[in-house]
Amino acid sequence: MFRNITPLTTEHLHLMREDIQRVGDDMKTFRADITKEVKEGFAEIKQRYRVQEHQIMGLKRYEVSTAEDVTALRHQIDAMIERLHRLEDRAAH
Repeated sequence: MFRNITPLTTEHLHLMREDIQRVGDDMKTFRADITKEVKEGFAEIKQRYRVQEHQIMGLKRYEVSTAEDVTALRHQIDAMIERLHRLEDRAAH
């Protein structure tokens, strides 16, 4: 009776070992796929972050340019007001 059980037990152990090996291989493949997806996801996030940084820098440059324009207009307005005051003073005398 034990002679018949030993080959059967060995066969079952062999099949279980193969199943365990297959599951391990599947887990390695799954882990590699997940790692790849995570890396790609972070790469996309980093790219979007870089785009946002560039857009913010563009807005800051535009803000500086606008401030320069406003300053130049203020100087022109001040010069015109000063000239208007001189004209008024001449007209008053």
